[in-house]
Amino acid sequence: MFSIEVPKEVLSHCELLINRINFGNRGIGDGNKSEQLTGVIGQCTIQYLLNIPLIDFESKFDGGIDIIINNRKIDIKTMGRKSNPKPFFVNNLIGLQIHFEVDIYIFCSLNKTNNVITVCGWISKKDFLLNASLHKKGSYRYRSDGTKFSTKADLYEIENSKLNQISSIEDLLSQINKSKLN
Repeated sequence: MFSIEVPKEVLSHCELLINRINFGNRGIGDGNKSEQLTGVIGQCTIQYLLNIPLIDFESKFDGGIDIIINNRKIDIKTMGRKSNPKPFFVNNLIGLQIHFEVDIYIFCSLNKTNNVITVCGWISKKDFLLNASLHKKGSYRYRSDGTKFSTKADLYEIENSKLNQISSIEDLLSQINKSKLN
């Protein structure tokens, strides 16, 4: 895992995007504005670090593909928290997105108290499906702080410790470039 403070220009860009575009159009589990902002911040921060153009104001539905590296289609998933992530923390993927034609997931965590993004790691979609836990719509999920929530749709969860571990954006890029996906 590695962490960086979200650059102010990225944060401003993301706030403008969310005020102009509704990124949740599935009809189920779309995420409110705050949840959408969290996802957009994660994606734009990774794009910024990789020197890839940020999401623009003309963005249309991307089919779940946020970036492409070495012909690998990647979806960046970001969860908002009030603390820094730990190895036993889970990352969520709503079941309605599992059919998207992606090769890799990058999981991030946004600490909303200090606007620090932690890139928790990455995993191929194949390995994700082998290692994630599936929780059916309506089941309760319990957090380490004792709170709970009911899932809006089928929900996949995977612990940070099950992701490919990375130490920097360069390490992430190197690992993805070297990966052999089936």
